[in-house]
Amino acid sequence: MLIFRKPTRQQGFTLIEMIMVIVLASIVVVLVSTAMNRPLKAFTDQRLRASLTDQAAIVLDRMARDIRLAVPNSVRVAGAGGTTLDLMLIEVAGRYRANTIVSNGERFDPPRCPAGACTIPILGPFQVPSVSTTGYWLIIYNTRPENIWGNSLVKAAFAWNSVTSELSKGVGTPEVLFPNASPQHRLYMAKDTVRYQCAGSRLSRHEAPDVTFTKGTPTILANSVGTCRFHYDAGTLERNGLVTIELKLQQDGESVTLYRQVQVNNAP
Repeated sequence: MLIFRKPTRQQGFTLIEMIMVIVLASIVVVLVSTAMNRPLKAFTDQRLRASLTDQAAIVLDRMARDIRLAVPNSVRVAGAGGTTLDLMLIEVAGRYRANTIVSNGERFDPPRCPAGACTIPILGPFQVPSVSTTGYWLIIYNTRPENIWGNSLVKAAFAWNSVTSELSKGVGTPEVLFPNASPQHRLYMAKDTVRYQCAGSRLSRHEAPDVTFTKGTPTILANSVGTCRFHYDAGTLERNGLVTIELKLQQDGESVTLYRQVQVNNAP
């Protein structure tokens, strides 16, 4: 018997077919990568700009919070091009009454506190300040930044007596002088100063217990600073003081610039 076998079909591909597939696949890859390159780059750039914007906004919010807590007329701008902003932070505030140095003696407004024991009556509720080993500055009716930064302020250890509603300093403490009385009898206590400074590509915040910033260590807030400027318009009888901040951050060819204006709300 004769048996016929069905011929088998040849399997695989030729070299020419393989080369054609490689060429076509390469063309498709080039077309797809060219079409997707711009959208992907735009997405990456947008994400970088958003990150820079968030970082700048956080820094500006921190600065605005400090400016709103500044002792009246303590804000000053220094440095070439306005790259440094200094201020004194309010620890606690209230309203005072005229005081006497001796029992049933003359009342003085502004209060007089010679060296040694002294008390200043306080009007209304008063928040007890936290304990400070360096003491406090007691400020009444400050009208100029020079009064704060002239290095003539003296710290003293004050204590609060909630029974008599008096602020007092003890024996051995230095004299505390107040040049002028506050029309609204406002009183501010402070123990720290703050400096924002742009140097190179960094923006730092330095909190110190003195007015010369010789103590404490600066904290870096931003590392990619391109431009940083401060401008201060002092307050008048018609309006509050105004701080204008310009902050530009840049990284990998992208940059964002944010502006912020902050009112100095506190009045002497």
